[in-house]
Amino acid sequence: MIIKGLFFWWVMLPKDISQSELQVLTVYGSRNGVLDREKYTENLTNLPEDRKEYVIEGGCHAQFGCYGMQKGNGEPEISGEEQRGSNDWVYCGIDKAVG
Repeated sequence: MIIKGLFFWWVMLPKDISQSELQVLTVYGSRNGVLDREKYTENLTNLPEDRKEYVIEGGCHAQFGCYGMQKGNGEPEISGEEQRGSNDWVYCGIDKAVG
């Protein structure tokens, strides 16, 4: 199996893959209070320059799953169903998502 792309859901990437030929997509909610935006921005240099970013407007951290709110989560402006539904296109495959 050859890996052609990666999805990153609100994560930090301390390992440098910036010189790889991977297609990369980062996804997070605009109301994500758990995500450390400063560290996220710093770590973008570890990703290929042509990486794509998708922000789910009104989405928060906990609504990526169904495990409930967390301390510092942020107040969502959309329902969990709307948030998870808004990224259905991502599951089609990275070529369609970032192509």
